Amino acid sequence: MKSQIHECQKKSKKLMNKILKTIALTILLCYTANAQITKGNWMVGGDAYFSNVTNKNANGEKVQSSSQLRLGPNLGYFFYDRFAAGLSTALGFTTINGSNNINSGFGLGPFIRYYFLKPEKTVNFLLQANYNYGKSFNNSDFTTSYGLKLGPVIYFNSSVGLELLAKYEHFYISSDSRTANIFQIGIGLQIHLEKE
Repeated sequence: MKSQIHECQKKSKKLMNKILKTIALTILLCYTANAQITKGNWMVGGDAYFSNVTNKNANGEKVQSSSQLRLGPNLGYFFYDRFAAGLSTALGFTTINGSNNINSGFGLGPFIRYYFLKPEKTVNFLLQANYNYGKSFNNSDFTTSYGLKLGPVIYFNSSVGLELLAKYEHFYISSDSRTANIFQIGIGLQIHLEKE
């Protein structure tokens, strides 16, 4: 069992390394682009989160633990300066520690996002609220969730921003009609496409 957990963790780390390399390559390729967080512009990007979750019973005893990787591509439009709305997706992979099974699923939902500082700032701060409906690939289970993301954005130029995010999500899980609250730290990348 320990070797299976270790193998899952190794695969997760390899995937995160690939994601970071892809982000770095995207930044280099988009370095000459020109855009802002102003009305009429588009943004495309996403974020990634990795977490270990431990479930406990009413007595505080460990019942189950799991590892989760979530990728969240998104597409948004700036309706006003510093204010965007759009659709985000979620692709999740969960392994129950001690099990060979990997559960996976897909989600989709709207988001709204606000940047606190002026567009020309090299470092900005964002707040995002979102809703998501998710469906498991393995069974008939579904989840609904709503959440908040908050964190700084570091701009490499006017087009590419690297986000360091703290995320809170409240889930409803259909399989056993339970709820869960999850707090995660993750990274994101957004590319801002300038209007013509």
